[in-house]
Amino acid sequence: MERIREKSIQALANGRDDSGASQLTIESELGPPLDVLQLFRGYDMLHNARKKNAAMNLVRRVYEEYTLKLPRPDSLPFLIRLNLLNAMASNARHIGISPAGLCCEEVISPFNLAGPLEPCHALSLVNSPAALAPTPTQYRVLHHPWIDLIPFPALRDNLLEALDAGFMDDDDLCFDLVDMGGVETDIVTRPAMIVWGLPGILRSGK
Repeated sequence: MERIREKSIQALANGRDDSGASQLTIESELGPPLDVLQLFRGYDMLHNARKKNAAMNLVRRVYEEYTLKLPRPDSLPFLIRLNLLNAMASNARHIGISPAGLCCEEVISPFNLAGPLEPCHALSLVNSPAALAPTPTQYRVLHHPWIDLIPFPALRDNLLEALDAGFMDDDDLCFDLVDMGGVETDIVTRPAMIVWGLPGILRSGK
């Protein structure tokens, strides 16, 4: 568990912005406070203001523990989801989708829109990781764009086929994976993806 916590913190600390520059600069443990807005941008995806504020508070708490070298085991479930949320926001930018409000239920994948892709999406896809390239199933099945952010093409297709057959609700699955929860015992028992490294690469998650 200690190794998972350390790797999760390092994954969040190694977050990259669109220019590839590191978002995290710590001058010293006694230096100025971290700029949370630059450090963690995944909170933009959250549509609910209360959950967004809760996520920001969690980031502050985790990095206070990290800089003081006083990690708390009960922070790990939240840290795993913070990393995942940050990774999905990064993948959204890779394919030309704004992370802002992405968890809103009414949003539709850009790959389901009629006509050719908008220039922002088409240009972004040229330079995006191969694992994020849309599959024929993503064009065919109407879905929420959060599924497009998963860097596992086969998993995306399986989820969409299950969604199309009525075997799965994409809102429920999204909740299981990225919702920050309200009760610690609840979030501890729920499934989650773990992000080890760069979010758009297959080997970075499990």
